Amino acid sequence: MCLTCHDAHGSNIKGIVVKKQGPLCLSCHGDLGKGVEKGKSKHKPVLSDECTKCHSPHKAKLDKLLLAKSPDLCLTCHKDLKTRMEKEKAHSPAARNCERCHQPHFSTEASLMTQKIQPLCGECHDFKRHPLGRPTSASTPQSLTAETAMNPTRRKILNCSKRTCMRRLWEDRVRNAILSIRK
Repeated sequence: MCLTCHDAHGSNIKGIVVKKQGPLCLSCHGDLGKGVEKGKSKHKPVLSDECTKCHSPHKAKLDKLLLAKSPDLCLTCHKDLKTRMEKEKAHSPAARNCERCHQPHFSTEASLMTQKIQPLCGECHDFKRHPLGRPTSASTPQSLTAETAMNPTRRKILNCSKRTCMRRLWEDRVRNAILSIRK
């Protein structure tokens, strides 16, 4: 079993392995290699043959030999995102599990997304019933913020122009002010 990955006599590769990490791992996990070839977006450690950034090659307490659970594992490299999540109010699915929205190795969508943005967000947010995509579950209602209204990427996700988003923001604030007075 050991000789599947290691050369008993020696190797110039760290860990006296028979091949570089990526090709070595793909010799058993070939399905990943085929997917990576076809993928629109690919995880950087996969492209740089650094499987052990996320996986232990020998043993781990977690499934898939992961070194840590998500999001902790992801945030060890994505430090800028970790900082933002600590300073800002994080979207609850992102704070709980990155794999809710992102694939770990490759994806046919941009940014390793599990599917296109609208259908993905639509799993929790009802865009048909409400243009701002209020959560469909009993989770805390999310309102449009000035940051969202001014951010072109977020406006694109909500499918609204800057003017429309600002109008919706104003309507939300007025509605919230009226509701707070009534209480």
